[in-house]
Amino acid sequence: MQGWSPSIINADGFDIIAVRQGETLRVQSKATERPFKPSQYQWSCSASRPKRPLTLADCDVVAFVGLDIRRVYFAPVSRVCEQITFKLPVAQMHERDLESATLKAAYPMTNGNK
Repeated sequence: MQGWSPSIINADGFDIIAVRQGETLRVQSKATERPFKPSQYQWSCSASRPKRPLTLADCDVVAFVGLDIRRVYFAPVSRVCEQITFKLPVAQMHERDLESATLKAAYPMTNGNK
């Protein structure tokens, strides 16, 4: 999260809070140890029990982590708020500049929604 000062916290709906020049970003992280299928990563992107989709009330951005390759795909919660499971092709998790590109794309989408 280049340019951001992240802190791990224990809060309802998000577990990382990042601050940059007075802006605050609430990040929920979801991790998987390895691909679900040879060609696909899969994460649960739900909150609470019973499971329900994440919403803007929970967080601003979801960080989908591939632990085996130590890569992160950031998505605005608005992109995943209709689903319980999020899937990405393995090849997409290996894209150059994945973290910076997806965070940059996810962050502007949260600005107008707060």
